[in-house]
Amino acid sequence: MLTAALLICNALITNDCMMFIDTRGPYFDEIGCEARLAEMSEWLVKEFPYDQYEHSTRCGDHPNGVKL
Repeated sequence: MLTAALLICNALITNDCMMFIDTRGPYFDEIGCEARLAEMSEWLVKEFPYDQYEHSTRCGDHPNGVKL
């Protein structure tokens, strides 16, 4: 079972980060998890000024979320 996570950090302040853990999952395979990450990334672009933030995505099987 996989959990999707999205980490965004302010490009100017390196310790200013937020992590979003998906609440729809977990997913049975990488395909489902990657599809959810695409949805989450699309939301990110709409909600945050893309030029000010860096982001990272990950699917993982960590029981308490995903360590990025």
